[in-house]
Amino acid sequence: MRLLSRLFKKEPLYTPEFTPDFTELQDADEWPFFEYGDLKQGMTVNRMRKFHNKFGEPVGLAFTAQHIPLWSRNAGPLSYPIAVDFLLNQTSPKSHVMGELFNVPTKFIPTIDDHRMNGVYFDRKLVPLQLPDGSDIKAFMYKGRKDFWSKWIEWDNDFHRCEKDFSFIHPQRRSKISNDYYTTFTRLDFKEGANKCYLGFTNGFKPEPKQHAT
Repeated sequence: MRLLSRLFKKEPLYTPEFTPDFTELQDADEWPFFEYGDLKQGMTVNRMRKFHNKFGEPVGLAFTAQHIPLWSRNAGPLSYPIAVDFLLNQTSPKSHVMGELFNVPTKFIPTIDDHRMNGVYFDRKLVPLQLPDGSDIKAFMYKGRKDFWSKWIEWDNDFHRCEKDFSFIHPQRRSKISNDYYTTFTRLDFKEGANKCYLGFTNGFKPEPKQHAT
């Protein structure tokens, strides 16, 4: 029966630019999403309230099973975090990333993919997560693309000497008796980046991604 329903399923009239897998996503009415950034509930600077009726209420907290670095793109009220699979230097701290778990209706995924520039600035990946009760689940998560972010973050850290456009978020203990650490993007991470505060340019390279919608 499932095979027949797929054979006769009405295909979408178009493939959204940043959601090349939209046809495959139609197999389910909704998908679990792990949001670790500026679209979480309760952010003081929340320019994307329209997303909350697309995300719905969070199912609960979750942590990445993988230990990964978490950077902050410092842009004042437009700040947002970037979780990456790559190390830029040996001092980049790695830990679990804490965020919120949502069930997102499939029809809204292209809107979120467009906001995150899926396939350009970020890659939407299905990743394993750990829930506070110890159980495991998989959900979509946006991870920063190395080919886009690595040179820009390296440039910023090599040449800015005061406020930086990028800073890594320091891990904190889950509890006083735990040796497990996590990172999380909070209201305090909405901060300004460098403003004419640099030592020099390197090969003229300084990419500028578009700002997220306000």
